[in-house]
Amino acid sequence: DRPEFEYTPYSPGNRNWLPDRLAEAGEVWVTEDSVSMIYEALTAGTRVGLLKVMRRRPDRITSGIDAMVRDGWVGAPGHLRLAAGPEQPLNEARHCADWIKKHWLTNH
Repeated sequence: DRPEFEYTPYSPGNRNWLPDRLAEAGEVWVTEDSVSMIYEALTAGTRVGLLKVMRRRPDRITSGIDAMVRDGWVGAPGHLRLAAGPEQPLNEARHCADWIKKHWLTNH
């Protein structure tokens, strides 16, 4: 046991555990191949640094990560600096709902 780490076993009953912990953290370091965790952290409003991993080949995932670094949403893989992050936490559900409302639910 190491006192600086807290182990929490998986529990299907607490869906807010991860977003709550991310919001408390203030900054999170995630491997650059963990896209879902990167987006979870950005959605929680947490600053994100990326831990470098071996890339197999350029693809849409690596292109997306590179764009987030370029746009200042996340720190560059392998650098120990955090980016400022987006001005507001991501809210992709809101963006999707707005798009549906605009394109499907309004009279044209």
